[in-house]
Amino acid sequence: MTAFTEGKNIRDKLATTDPSNAQWQHDLSVSWDRLGDVRSAQGDLPGAMAAFTQGKNIRDKLAATDPGNAQWQRDLSVSWNRLGEVRSAQ
Repeated sequence: MTAFTEGKNIRDKLATTDPSNAQWQHDLSVSWDRLGDVRSAQGDLPGAMAAFTQGKNIRDKLAATDPGNAQWQRDLSVSWNRLGEVRSAQ
């Protein structure tokens, strides 16, 4: 958890310095997913839901900004699936 949190903090700083950099935004969403994965594995379902929601919110923006980008659309669908998995576990 500590390693993923440190990575997320670095990616957050990068994404904040250049909000128009789609790759940095994407990388930040991946960090949120990793934190969600760890929290889910630890049984912290509310924490997992919060982390996956953070990642999904970023992916919502990426997908809306570039609707023709298949990767952003796929990533958004993955976010919805992860949120669904946590809901199912709850």
